Amino acid sequence: MHELDGRPPRHHFRAGGSKRATRGVARTQRQRRPEPFATGSQQVAGDVSYDVTFNFGHARNRINYWDEPPGAPPWQRSTGHPMCVSVTSCPAGGLLYKAIGIFKDSADLARYCHRTDARPGDIIFADIDGDCKITANDRIRIDQNGNPTYTLGLRLGAQVKKFDFTVFFQGAFDAVQYFITESGEIGNFTQEFAANRWTPTNPNAPGPRAFNRQEEYWVSNANTYFLRDASYIRLKSVEIGYHAPARLAAGLGLHDVRLYANGYNLLLLDQFQVVDPETRDSNGQYYPQQRVFNVGATVTF
Repeated sequence: MHELDGRPPRHHFRAGGSKRATRGVARTQRQRRPEPFATGSQQVAGDVSYDVTFNFGHARNRINYWDEPPGAPPWQRSTGHPMCVSVTSCPAGGLLYKAIGIFKDSADLARYCHRTDARPGDIIFADIDGDCKITANDRIRIDQNGNPTYTLGLRLGAQVKKFDFTVFFQGAFDAVQYFITESGEIGNFTQEFAANRWTPTNPNAPGPRAFNRQEEYWVSNANTYFLRDASYIRLKSVEIGYHAPARLAAGLGLHDVRLYANGYNLLLLDQFQVVDPETRDSNGQYYPQQRVFNVGATVTF
């Protein structure tokens, strides 16, 4: 980031193969602060040795200056907030309606400001600007997105005589994922949605009613109800190995033989619970990470 005479830089854009640059189209300042940290330790005592390696990352960015269009409400301006550029990680440009509940019945409809097409079982959108009309001005800016603020990794290793063992954990925190399925005539609902959905006989359900495609306003308009916590801790890999006796390896004409067994993606701790929190597909249409097990041998000639 560079500044001239204390003023934000002017970026020049070239489009369509033209050699002429357009001046003053956009002026931006961005600030990104990655803060990685790593440490490790190794100890040896006789036939036993172990090692521990830990790494931690903290990454954030912020728009210090941005030529924003005039007229946007203060709660929608992006200056001073993180960048929002990826459709998969940052839906609707980071502007979402704030969901504050579910209309239980007609009494709820009379109690809250709402759209003219709202009915019981729909998601309640907050009237942010206070005019009792749910419009685009009621969207709020969401600072969180699919890029985690904190990441970590932990590797533990040990060796006891001819046996060795390693385990690796990875984690990410302060990330969200927008998730809503294509359901109704086009597809099914998740078990979680079906179990928590509003019905006339279950008006106190925590979730909205069933919907078809994008016919409902709370499906076609991005809102915070469908933002899910994408933080997680994953047991990424475990491996155990055994070095065969030197006499046996020599009898096979080898210098060393190591037998091993390992597994990947063995355990996941998260609050999402529906799809893998590392996915960045808002409809869940992706190939999930597989749990893999291997057994084998490594030989040294």
